[in-house]
Amino acid sequence: MLRLAKRQLYRNYSSSASAAPVQLTNVLKDSPSPYLQAHKNNPVAWQEWNKDTLKLAREANKPLFLSIGYNSCHWCHVMNDESFNNPAIAEKLNKNFIPVKVDREERPDLDAIYQMYQQVSSGSGGWPLNVFVLPETLEPIYGGTYWEGPETEKKRLTEKGEPVNKEGMVDEKPQSAAKFSDVLDRVGHVWNADPQWCIDAGKDTGDKLKNLLQLHTVGDPLTDAPFDEAMYEDTREHFEAVYDARNGGFGTAPKFPCAYQLSFMLNHPEMQKDTNMPTDLPHMALHTLAKIAVGGIKDQVGNGVARYSVSADWVLPHFEKMLYDQALLLEAYCDAYNWVQIHDEPHDWYSYVNDMIRDLTIYLTSGDIVAPKGFYAGVDADSQAEDGGKMIEGGYYLWTAAQFHKALQPMKNPMDRDMAAAYFDIQDMGNVTSDQDPHNELWFQNVLAPNYSYEKLGKTFGKKPNHVEAAIKEAKTLLRKYREENRVAPEVDSKIVTAWNGLAIGALAKASVILKSIDPELAETALAKAISSADFILEEHVRDSHGVQELARFSSNGVLSTSEGTDADFAFLISGLLNLYDVTGDRKYLENASSLQDSMITKMYDTENGGFYAVSTEVADELLFRPKTTFDASEPSPNGVALTNLQRLQRHGIDATNVGRPYEGYEGGIIGAFKEDIRAQPWSYTTFLV
Repeated sequence: MLRLAKRQLYRNYSSSASAAPVQLTNVLKDSPSPYLQAHKNNPVAWQEWNKDTLKLAREANKPLFLSIGYNSCHWCHVMNDESFNNPAIAEKLNKNFIPVKVDREERPDLDAIYQMYQQVSSGSGGWPLNVFVLPETLEPIYGGTYWEGPETEKKRLTEKGEPVNKEGMVDEKPQSAAKFSDVLDRVGHVWNADPQWCIDAGKDTGDKLKNLLQLHTVGDPLTDAPFDEAMYEDTREHFEAVYDARNGGFGTAPKFPCAYQLSFMLNHPEMQKDTNMPTDLPHMALHTLAKIAVGGIKDQVGNGVARYSVSADWVLPHFEKMLYDQALLLEAYCDAYNWVQIHDEPHDWYSYVNDMIRDLTIYLTSGDIVAPKGFYAGVDADSQAEDGGKMIEGGYYLWTAAQFHKALQPMKNPMDRDMAAAYFDIQDMGNVTSDQDPHNELWFQNVLAPNYSYEKLGKTFGKKPNHVEAAIKEAKTLLRKYREENRVAPEVDSKIVTAWNGLAIGALAKASVILKSIDPELAETALAKAISSADFILEEHVRDSHGVQELARFSSNGVLSTSEGTDADFAFLISGLLNLYDVTGDRKYLENASSLQDSMITKMYDTENGGFYAVSTEVADELLFRPKTTFDASEPSPNGVALTNLQRLQRHGIDATNVGRPYEGYEGGIIGAFKEDIRAQPWSYTTFLV
């Protein structure tokens, strides 16, 4: 059994009626979060977000400095090194504020609230997210993402941060990167000089955020809002308009896979209709999956896919690997396989589909993201340079021309080495263009991404395609061997997140059916890992509390987080269990899915406006407001997934037993709550268009 995190709520400060200075100490050493553990030795007196910390801020009458990030975030590491380890910065933070460090993967509810503020106030958001918050009301008064440290040279002229916006895409509008020290001075001065102005401004901001949330949930929760043909037509037209016919994907750089949207295009009957476009939506999805498979976003000598591509052609990735991307993409490639099987097209055109199902299944059953029980959250973007130098983004995956040719020395035929170099577009000066490397961090580096087909490369070198294929296969084996023997692998985030484990369980269950005809042994491995992971989560992350199932958000290194599960944890786990039931026929997975669905309704359903809140009432007491996850972003909307879960449970003959009314009523409540937004932008709500 996992043990609960101790989370001792330290109160290492002195207080008196005369408001003596607050003496804080850094309390992160007992956190199960690897991200918070990485800050436990900072001179900043970090606190965790909890009732005692909020009470401390009120008693001290000091704004909270809320810093939100996650373990595999590159610019979070940069700001930690530049600022949070700096004694002068720490002195200002500890003296004038209550510094609070939050792992966004542990508290996505907090991130959602203050990310909304950052996006509304500046037009863009990202991580690290840093916000100054009023002690009494928790309303934000100023925020930003990356701010330069005291010793940072003036070589970075744009705002940094792991990018996000409403669509989960990126707003790259250049912004001046302020000095963090100056920000602390200015905010501290304004608070001390005119606190009432800050309070008034914070109230105005808080009211606007609450009103904005209310605008997204104005429907009648008891009125079903069926989707008409115009809504599907708008969705088709949107995706057709933003489709990148050359590179695949939708929109411009940077590009996220958004695999659940590709699944929607391949699965939904309304997306199969003929249009005036030369390529229909299913073929757009297939083209996108093909480009991802041969892009640098795919680990070409290992397994797995990076979080997003910095370039429009999928060649230059942001190198972190996240569990949810592997799971969602595996489902999408499975959907592509099923689509190809039922349509009259040459299957050899889509050999990459089989290859990627194998690749992602191997990664989810034997890769660095696999825990002894369950799955880890992700793998860091940064790793140490091969020469033992500083940590750099993509250090484990990038190659200089010299390193590449050194790794291939064991190849007997020099021409085969040259073919491999041409195949991966290896250049002496590196293959990353200057416009993609504004800070000159990737000089002489090459990203491995296939530049030729086997047929075209064979014609160039006078070799048959099967010879080229064998040479490239040997080169990949040697490159992987060299990488594993000569480089330090990036750090793995050891959190076992309930929601993302649910996605992985469901994806492996689905893949195991397809793999029976492709790779029977791997099919058995996939299903066994899905079953063992589901059993682990049900045994260790689920607790019964007077008939209501409580979920833990995550565990790490045998320690169970005290953070409650969110709407995503419930919805994604239920979905994964339903997939597992469909494959195994074991009713315990169906019964657990039903019990969890009833508990999600009890804890999170909005009986007034419909839809699910992100957190329970108990957690909401510590928040500015109780958020709802509405549109699809980098992950599918938990409300959209819950809608499908309710329908699937009914198809299996399960209906609400403990929540007052049939599941159908809750379906109507979800649709009704968001129907105005769905009608306005249906393409942002594809998980709802069932």
